[in-house]
Amino acid sequence: MMNESCIPSINLEDKINTSLLEPHTLPGLIVEGKTDISIYDKMFSSSKVLSTIDFIIGESKSAIITAYKSKTINFPCVILLDKDYDGYLKSCLTDDNIVYTHYYTMENYLTTEAVIDATNKDFQSLHRKFSTNDIIKEVKAQIEPYVIFCLIKLKQHWDIKLEECNIVRWLEDNNLKAEELRDYILGSLKKIGIKESKVALNEKYDEEKLLFEKADKYQQEEVTHGKQKLAILFYVFKSKYNDSFEKRNVDVFTVDLLKNISCCDAVNELTATIEEKIKPLLH
Repeated sequence: MMNESCIPSINLEDKINTSLLEPHTLPGLIVEGKTDISIYDKMFSSSKVLSTIDFIIGESKSAIITAYKSKTINFPCVILLDKDYDGYLKSCLTDDNIVYTHYYTMENYLTTEAVIDATNKDFQSLHRKFSTNDIIKEVKAQIEPYVIFCLIKLKQHWDIKLEECNIVRWLEDNNLKAEELRDYILGSLKKIGIKESKVALNEKYDEEKLLFEKADKYQQEEVTHGKQKLAILFYVFKSKYNDSFEKRNVDVFTVDLLKNISCCDAVNELTATIEEKIKPLLH
């Protein structure tokens, strides 16, 4: 993700130290890391309320929560956290000062149908037209096996790397190589001493697939890794509009999506929620 941003930011430790010397320090919005700052910049660019506060970069979700619970944070704040699997596991913290993303990560806002549609129309003005519905179906078909395997891993408490892996390693000619992904999982399990047969894993996959397909779109997005979905979306667009993607990478494509992020109703809802929590802190 591109890190260039118009939003001035400060890290959490520096903000805490500064607040020790300033009795009337500005309220702050604490976010998880620098990698998503370009998304925050675009999301909140039209907000007059959020332009008057500090944007504070925490090292990680766990570090932010630890600092908050231990009362190390010594200034008025609202905390914005990626939902990750917390929504699925029903483990989101209930606190007036904490807001969670609607979906798994911030990148999920960039891959919502409204943003994809608006971005597709931008490219349609330069090229032959491709259906937004077809693009969305292709992305869903490629990301779904990965998400299902991630859910199996979560439920089985398997201590293997999957969400941290770049999904591109299993893509070939714009298709997810599900068999190679499965073999990677089986190999990773073997390394940590867990014996799992292909048959047993396939049975788990079929069961989880039925549950996933019964879930509504919102529930599916809650467990779909936004960064991985964005990577697949990039390659789907590239396959359609190849001429425009000769010099485009994922970062440049992210900027294309960011131009249309206000088309996402969930973004406007998130902004309004944060504004309402920040307003009382400004007085």
